[in-house]
Amino acid sequence: MARLDRVIQALFERKAQALQLAPGKPATLHADGAAPQALTQPLQAAHVLPFVRELLPAGSTVAVDGPAPASFTYDAPAGRVDIAVTHEADGAHVHIRPAAAAAAAPPPAAPPAPDRSRPPRRPPGSRRRPRDRRSGASRAPSPSATRWPGRTSTSCSA
Repeated sequence: MARLDRVIQALFERKAQALQLAPGKPATLHADGAAPQALTQPLQAAHVLPFVRELLPAGSTVAVDGPAPASFTYDAPAGRVDIAVTHEADGAHVHIRPAAAAAAAPPPAAPPAPDRSRPPRRPPGSRRRPRDRRSGASRAPSPSATRWPGRTSTSCSA
């Protein structure tokens, strides 16, 4: 486990937008509208780059020691972060931000297509209106069917 993993975990737990490491200053969390929060004792310039080297993926060709700015992505136990390293007169400055949510999570799966081979089922308790066999039109139930459910009225003619 890298030494910065605990500090990165605090970044996610406190829902901060950025974590900054700079020589002579403590590791600092930055959140919208809030004052920066110091998390550690002031860092020495000689310690900043070794902390970052622990986060580099195995076999990485990213040169964090050179004068040019460098950036890479790290999959911390708390979540994926984007790391940017810049070099200034006092030493290396590191900015750590949570990776974009869209890039970290796969797109949601499409819902399954409805089965159109059968007509949809009616909810329990719903009644089907009888149809006239000759025309196919719906007809209203007889008055006796609404008064006595389950019974049908029959008319007999003699």
